[in-house]
Amino acid sequence: MRLADYLKSDNILGFAFTKYKVIRGVPYISRKPVVVFFVKQKLPMSEVSKEFQIPPTYAGLLTDVIETTQPISLIPPIRPPTVGLQTDRFRPVLGGISGAGETSTACTITGFFGDPHTGNVYIVTAGHCAGRIDLSCEINGSVGKRFLQPSPIDGGILPNDVIGTVAWVSQFATNMSEDLALVMPNPGLEWRNILAGLRIPFNGEMRNLGFEDIGRSILKSGRTTGTTIGRIYAVGGMVKIYYGACGTNVVSPVVVTTKMIERGDSGAPAIDFNGTFYGVFIGTSSDYSFFVPASKVAEKGLLPIRETTYIERLEFKI
Repeated sequence: MRLADYLKSDNILGFAFTKYKVIRGVPYISRKPVVVFFVKQKLPMSEVSKEFQIPPTYAGLLTDVIETTQPISLIPPIRPPTVGLQTDRFRPVLGGISGAGETSTACTITGFFGDPHTGNVYIVTAGHCAGRIDLSCEINGSVGKRFLQPSPIDGGILPNDVIGTVAWVSQFATNMSEDLALVMPNPGLEWRNILAGLRIPFNGEMRNLGFEDIGRSILKSGRTTGTTIGRIYAVGGMVKIYYGACGTNVVSPVVVTTKMIERGDSGAPAIDFNGTFYGVFIGTSSDYSFFVPASKVAEKGLLPIRETTYIERLEFKI
């Protein structure tokens, strides 16, 4: 049975590869990859149909089963208590601040990325941030929509706070798709590729994550929860994400971290202390968060733009 076939079970939420094997609540480190399955509920074997019983080993690798809640990628219904911080209006525009499509409520801007072949610059964020997903499923209709900073729920208004136009959105309501969006900035928009809160500049590099990165500490800067530090728990995953009116769909590949985000942090960049880009956060459960790896952004021909501004002298907001 293929690993992807296990996701046909309503109880199994996803899987990924880690080096941790939890035994009686204690995590042990394995030298070989461990296939970890995330489930809604751990059940006795007698209550699980034979085809979805997770064996102790799979293709020679140990397995593990972890209980967590349904991963979600929903926009927030209200303005968070962080008003006056990363929900503000920022000019120049930075990474890690409030930003969303005109019919959305609130998300986070990842940062600014460039196509070295065309010279085009794009704002990157999560795909579901480009349009409304809770009451309707605006995916195809998101392209061409105006993108605001701050987000509409954070006080962004038309046309004063429009910073660009949605140029492309992935089909995240289709299984095995990523969850990304590209926004074409307005001509003359002032921006800096620095993360608000952290004040860490993008160094122009991205990391392709592998087994050796499990356990690595990472940072995120997001609209709702600001700066958080976590660690990579698993890589190479397929995870079911709940998108409201857009349904529950499998996003692949994803990187699993310790819990680092809440609603409204979708689009937040995963980054290290040196400014190397790791990916774009898209969803969270009760115990873990999930991001699309940098490799999926690279597939669009884009690289994070290296920031050279002298940070100490930068005026961050008005």
